[in-house]
Amino acid sequence: MRLSTTLLASVGLIGSVSAQAANNEFFLYSGSTNFTTRSTLPGASEGEICMRYPAEFFNGLGQSIDATTGQTVNRIAGLRYVLQDQSAITQEAFEVGLKGDDALAPGNVDPTNDLVRAGPFNTPSSSSTGAAAWVFTSTFATAYDAPSGQADVWAFVDCPANPAWTADGVSIHMSGWTSSPVDNPALTATVSNFVNVIDQTAIAAGTAPQAAVAVNNTRFQRIWLLTPGTTLKLGADVDPNAQVCPNPNYGCAGLYPDQNAGRTDGLAFRVLDANVPNSLVTVLGTFGPTTTNPPIPLAGFVPGSVGNIYLAFPLLSDSFATGTTDAAGLFEQTTFAYPFLVPAPVGVMSFQAIVVDLVNFRFVASNSAAFNAQ
Repeated sequence: MRLSTTLLASVGLIGSVSAQAANNEFFLYSGSTNFTTRSTLPGASEGEICMRYPAEFFNGLGQSIDATTGQTVNRIAGLRYVLQDQSAITQEAFEVGLKGDDALAPGNVDPTNDLVRAGPFNTPSSSSTGAAAWVFTSTFATAYDAPSGQADVWAFVDCPANPAWTADGVSIHMSGWTSSPVDNPALTATVSNFVNVIDQTAIAAGTAPQAAVAVNNTRFQRIWLLTPGTTLKLGADVDPNAQVCPNPNYGCAGLYPDQNAGRTDGLAFRVLDANVPNSLVTVLGTFGPTTTNPPIPLAGFVPGSVGNIYLAFPLLSDSFATGTTDAAGLFEQTTFAYPFLVPAPVGVMSFQAIVVDLVNFRFVASNSAAFNAQ
């Protein structure tokens, strides 16, 4: 489905969670958009298009302090997403939220487990009969605090049925890496499951819930998390001969860089925390994943600090990136620029950013972030 040629507009939907903390965007996005899609969801069906944020790559998402209890929480405060209506003159109703992982099929969404659901909301009123797209920001009235930072979370948009699809109906912007490549992970990589589509119309008609879930591991939807916690993203500094979108690429290529002979992608780091701008930051790392490591409270090293360390000890001795966040709380550094000259792919590496909060005299830990060079 082609993209709208109209200018994207930003639309806010739900009331603020709290006045004391700004929300930071956590995204999986290459920087370019392929097309707009309902994936496998038929036009005649209503259902959720779900984007997975897996703990195998992102552990401890949203580490922050609850203002009421003073306890560390893994908080998701809202979503940002890009929707398109093929005929903007007909307003479409939709819902958004979060779902949990399926305990019986880990790595897949549980179609019956709503963690948060908000709406319905309507696309903006328009006199245009053509396609239009909007960037929506939804802040949950009550933030979701994950019971553990070591669990997958699925962000979703519930699209309404529209039998006129593809002439009319709601879809979501996405980037992919197979039939219409924009994102470009290593071609040899075995990519995890990131997108599930739930056909709720089929479930209402009697289909077993798990049987109404379709898997798509060839794309990332533009559905992003908002959190007051410090966020860390990894990007690939892609070989210019293979590059098809902005560098660094913080999408699938950042999770699956190509470090094989012939395309030796480098590595970049992106740290964001608008709540502690103009602050020192350092990125630490280690080999291997973090999901089997017991979280270690950072306050055990410096009292009053925020978050847990998820990296396995001993850490690698040198910092992988060091600098100062800007006035918006952003720090980016390409540490290993292309070509990343190693004898072979290094496998899984995990990292965490530590921000020095000089106002409150404490350290603040980001989520952990990993890549898998195969």
